[in-house]
Amino acid sequence: MNGPVPAIRPTASGIDRQRLAEALRTGPFEHALREAIRLSGLTLERLRHHLGRRGIKVSVSALSYWQRGGNRPERPESLRALRAIEDVLGLPENALIALLGPRRPRGPRPTAELAPQAGTLSTILAQFATGDAAIVEPSHGLSWQWIHEQCVFDDEGRLARSRNIRVIQSKTDGLSRTVLVFRMRDATVDLRCVRGARAGRSRHDSESGYAVFELLFDHALRGGDTLPIEFDLDFGPGDREPFIHRTFQAPVPGYLLELQFDPAALPVRCQRFYRADRSAPPHEIGELLLDARHRVHLLSQGCQAGIHGVRWEWD
Repeated sequence: MNGPVPAIRPTASGIDRQRLAEALRTGPFEHALREAIRLSGLTLERLRHHLGRRGIKVSVSALSYWQRGGNRPERPESLRALRAIEDVLGLPENALIALLGPRRPRGPRPTAELAPQAGTLSTILAQFATGDAAIVEPSHGLSWQWIHEQCVFDDEGRLARSRNIRVIQSKTDGLSRTVLVFRMRDATVDLRCVRGARAGRSRHDSESGYAVFELLFDHALRGGDTLPIEFDLDFGPGDREPFIHRTFQAPVPGYLLELQFDPAALPVRCQRFYRADRSAPPHEIGELLLDARHRVHLLSQGCQAGIHGVRWEWD
């Protein structure tokens, strides 16, 4: 390893020093970052403080996701933060940046969606098959009667969290679980059940962006039974997005989507849109105006199958 010796604790053993040198030489990025932070003796909060003194703003949660491999710094401001981290930790210039490799391809992935796709997702869903066909396809065995989603964006315009309240209706006797499917562009997502169900298994596929969560109902449902469920989604740091949409394979009697923007990152124009399917062009339904609390919403009663969403323009 060329360059200055990384600034690590004086009490670090020779094995620890060799381990860090090897991590910086071979990667992967998150392992090298984690080792460098660990051997520096800094907490993530202290590292954030040192970065702040250099005029670099980065959250503790972002640092945590970077060192766990949940997300990678790719935007210009994130790369500036990474260079400052190298300086704070006494690492050779570009020691961490060189481990990032080429920028990941940016396909037309939505921020998140509720729709099974062919290929990779079918493989992931098959892992949930345990004799109950209802958990192999999200819509099998039940119908969504009401969906209310409240999405909150942070001061950089990134989706931070959402609260979901949904009412399902069972089509069969003995229905005890289902799955939720999301597809993310760059961010990670964690689910926390609030009422009506508890979290079961989960699968994340970083290559395709799919995240699948199993929901276990508090009790088995009979045919025709309805059940309100409530859960929160927490999103790891990702890119600032210009839209959010949901895909429904079957009609939903009621769908309410609320978006809460931070005063530090307000869109200049919001537009509601609908697409019958992925191959169809988006149809603009109408403009949505921010209220006094920086919120917009769309309400669809008798929501037809297809893609429903909101897109916006940043200043």
